[in-house]
Amino acid sequence: VGAKQHAVIQAEAGVDIIVVSGTEGGGHCGSVSTMVLVPEVRRALKPYGNVPILAAGGICTGEQMAGVMAMGADGVWCASVFLPTTEAETSDNIKEKLVAFLRSTPNKTALAIVEPLLEIPGRMATD
Repeated sequence: VGAKQHAVIQAEAGVDIIVVSGTEGGGHCGSVSTMVLVPEVRRALKPYGNVPILAAGGICTGEQMAGVMAMGADGVWCASVFLPTTEAETSDNIKEKLVAFLRSTPNKTALAIVEPLLEIPGRMATD
């Protein structure tokens, strides 16, 4: 979820776990950062008991994991950080681009009127 009201709806529906994804998670869930969203969702879920939440979005290191857990997350959901690993089935070309991209500033874009996403700058994005 990318907003506290979405988390409340999910809790009312009786889900077992909620993944709270800030805008750093590709921008797919909204514009609120993980660091703001995690504690906001934790507070909003208090009336629903101890619904476990996993923080997602921009979490790549142990320090970041510890940070979101200190803010109320029960764990983390990591995705993009695993794409360039040896075990991933990501092509070598994409792995190289992802690693190079880590050194650049991500741009936000909207693909048509669909969801916003993180974009690796390149000819397709600028032409």
